[in-house]
Amino acid sequence: MMQRIPLPLLGFAAYSGTGKTTLLEALLPILTEAGLRVGVLKHAHHDFDVDKPGKDSYRLRKAGAAQMLIASHKRFVLMTETPQAEAEFAYLLSRFDHSKLDLLLVEGCKNIAFNKIELHRKEVGKPWLYPHDDNIIAIASDANHLETTLPQMNINDLDSIAEFVLRYAREQCRFEERSTGDDSSQEMLAKEICVHRLLSELKPLAESETMPLAEAYGRVLALPILHEGDVVVDSGALLKQTYISSLAALGIKRCQVIRKPRVALLSLDDSASQPCYAVLLGMLHTLGCEVNAHVVDAEKCQQRVEVFEEALNLNEVIILIGSAKSWQHIVRGLNTVIDASGFSLQFVEQKLLFLMDTTLEGLQGYFLSTVAPMLRKLRGERGHLVTGQKARLTQGIKAIQGEVEFYSGSLTVDNIGITQVTPVMHSFESLTSWLTMQSKENINCMIAVPAAVDTLKAGECVTIYPLQGKI
Repeated sequence: MMQRIPLPLLGFAAYSGTGKTTLLEALLPILTEAGLRVGVLKHAHHDFDVDKPGKDSYRLRKAGAAQMLIASHKRFVLMTETPQAEAEFAYLLSRFDHSKLDLLLVEGCKNIAFNKIELHRKEVGKPWLYPHDDNIIAIASDANHLETTLPQMNINDLDSIAEFVLRYAREQCRFEERSTGDDSSQEMLAKEICVHRLLSELKPLAESETMPLAEAYGRVLALPILHEGDVVVDSGALLKQTYISSLAALGIKRCQVIRKPRVALLSLDDSASQPCYAVLLGMLHTLGCEVNAHVVDAEKCQQRVEVFEEALNLNEVIILIGSAKSWQHIVRGLNTVIDASGFSLQFVEQKLLFLMDTTLEGLQGYFLSTVAPMLRKLRGERGHLVTGQKARLTQGIKAIQGEVEFYSGSLTVDNIGITQVTPVMHSFESLTSWLTMQSKENINCMIAVPAAVDTLKAGECVTIYPLQGKI
């Protein structure tokens, strides 16, 4: 019996050629964006060597070192020779530093007893594993519905697979059993899992409208466009300049697009809320939303209730801006909890409700990282999760551990083609000082600092979100 490890353990079992590595490569950024610290164990059926002939470590290992550890300021690697017998699975798992991980994923090892998702593609032509393996807890395949009670996902639906893994991590994690006592990590993980769960539950709008191609810029196709019997642009495509010009050249004059998401933007009339209201209004319009905006009196409780109820009836998304205390008579009954960063998200009567009581930087960061992907999925856009980019920091950032933070940044490409970002870190005492800094500095993106991080060093890779119209 394998010794229990103090971490959720989940495998991806499949025959060669199914695409295990490709799926994991696409899945890992989503899990890490959600705040999970993930370790991966990959089992290889063939002989392999990660070392390079000619390198010092290779020479020393070939000279007879049974174990060779090479370290730098960025990473270290331990290579151990096992000529007599392959290392046992439990031993390999024990090599991970469990205190610095939240989840262990395993690629391969399909014949070992631990929880696994079966990956299956019909074209590979291999038999199913789940009928003979009680450790299969879910299936991701390109087959139609199977006669099994196991959860089933499409192998090409990365969102559903990510949501399943995040839910599994949440259910399996036992943070309270760890000696660290880090409650903020548990809270952060729960919040991020909640965001991905809501995103997976969100359904694209079903209603569409036919309109002239010349007026469809920025809209999402509801139906594929055919030309001489071939699909030239598939449904879910965002119609930008390239598509519009190419379709017009083919003689396409009209197209069917998904209707615009209806978003209610409700703001208090105080001086702190108005800058956020103006920024959000512009970002929502740029994203192609039909915005129903209202500024309500911060002193009139009944007015806020009436406006909120009307917004709930007429819109798919409601965004509340301003002090959480001012909205508490509405949100208290909705079981809403505002975190330290001033951001909250939940479903209310199958409508998305955001409450944003945060800074201008935080508001832009949360919109680009969380709100925008949900609006993109709502309007049926393919690739709605592809919003973040990677860049290397030119200087370090000192953050507050336990809170997701966003910083203004200046994104550039150096003379050898490496994308890098410079934090623009200032305390803005007023809207005037914020605008002044925006004009002086080339602020064109937001830098996301995960809740689990308190220090980022120069040279480290971070996630950035380009500001609309800036890049």
